Amino acid sequence: MGRFLRKCTRDALSRRIKETICWYGADYLKACLWERAKTGPTSPCQQNLQDQRLRVPHAEERMDAELLAEIETDLHSLHITQYTIVATACVVIYEYLITLDNEIRHMWSPRFTFARILFFVGRYLPLAALCHAIFVFVATTNMSPCRLELITNATFSYVEYLWAVLVLFTRSYAIWANTRIVTGILAFTYVGSVSGASYAFSRYLSGISVPPYASEFISHGCAVTIGNNFVWVALIILIFCEILAVGLLLAKSLRDYRQRGGSGSNLLTVMTKDGVGYFICNLAITIANLIVLRRLSPTMRGFLLITQGALQNILCNRLLLHIHVVNESRNYHVYRSSLVYELNSLRAQ
Repeated sequence: MGRFLRKCTRDALSRRIKETICWYGADYLKACLWERAKTGPTSPCQQNLQDQRLRVPHAEERMDAELLAEIETDLHSLHITQYTIVATACVVIYEYLITLDNEIRHMWSPRFTFARILFFVGRYLPLAALCHAIFVFVATTNMSPCRLELITNATFSYVEYLWAVLVLFTRSYAIWANTRIVTGILAFTYVGSVSGASYAFSRYLSGISVPPYASEFISHGCAVTIGNNFVWVALIILIFCEILAVGLLLAKSLRDYRQRGGSGSNLLTVMTKDGVGYFICNLAITIANLIVLRRLSPTMRGFLLITQGALQNILCNRLLLHIHVVNESRNYHVYRSSLVYELNSLRAQ
């Protein structure tokens, strides 16, 4: 980082920035770079810098240090985002490989159901989102469409959140055996949650921008500045939906336990344990995301959103796969018990 900044100071600052800071100050420089990014190097702002010389006394060293500190912070934030995205991609790929056998065994069937559609959407949406994120934050060298690409990537994460809530509500709907009251509560909550989260997310997208000096100092990857943290509203809505889903799951499990006289359904018990574990894990990462949104700088606010979306999908896919694994194991034990009983009956005869 130090070598890169020294090179920037020696080359870019000596030719473009240093003189501009000296004459006009850092704020005017940012405005000029922003105008140059939109209109090209022959913009009126750039011409004005060449035609006028209005020196600000004793401002050169102070402005150099301020701008360099801001650029260093933005570059550091971009590197953290890049490392986080690559690490998340490694986790998703590893999860995909270790669960591929169960996917082939339980999900690859010519008969498509709604549960299978949910699984495949959640299975491959994170891969598509992370491929796009790697292109935007790591690989791209064209800074012109960065804002549009950043909005597209944020939309991927938003769809992942909506999908995770849909999976949880579908599980609750199936557990309660199509009860009308529960169905109405889930439908009303989901529609209201999507509406509220969509509004908050649209406000969040309006605050996404690219630093005006990004094209001057960043060779690859899009730097992002987020001017607001409205997405915290969507995260709170997500927590509320998860609490509702887990609450319905626990209520059904307790009701089944009482009706069976202290011995609940094995499958329902497994689903309850999985649901509580999912809720605890997702609550932890959501709280971490809320802290990041509230505490960190505008260039670092959104770096955990991609990770949270991917981890939510991994956990939801685990929930769906584990149901099939447990059901298969239960059927196997039932078949084995019946076979042993028949063999014993034949021997007795």
